[in-house]
Amino acid sequence: MKFYIDADLREFGHTEDMEVYFGNVYFIMAEYPDGRRYAHRAEFAAVVAAYDDEGILRHTDVEKEALAKAEILLLDFDGMCITNKSEVMNHWKEKEPRYGSRAWIRYEG
Repeated sequence: MKFYIDADLREFGHTEDMEVYFGNVYFIMAEYPDGRRYAHRAEFAAVVAAYDDEGILRHTDVEKEALAKAEILLLDFDGMCITNKSEVMNHWKEKEPRYGSRAWIRYEG
């Protein structure tokens, strides 16, 4: 089993020009040798969205901080193996298998 940092692209509201503002959300991915993947429920947003005094939604880039937090959490999983089913249910959510893996073939089949 290997652990690594992965990211999803999420919406963080709109700019003052009404364009959708996208940013990364980082998390730890656990991947079994057959391609099954699980994402840890702890997520680290690379964007902070908050309204200013004028009521305008402002976006602040916190990419470096989000990645640093994910890297610290990743160190906790070094050498770990997820075998306890209740641990999986409580802290991890199943994701699509790695493309082309045995698990992907079963998933698509």
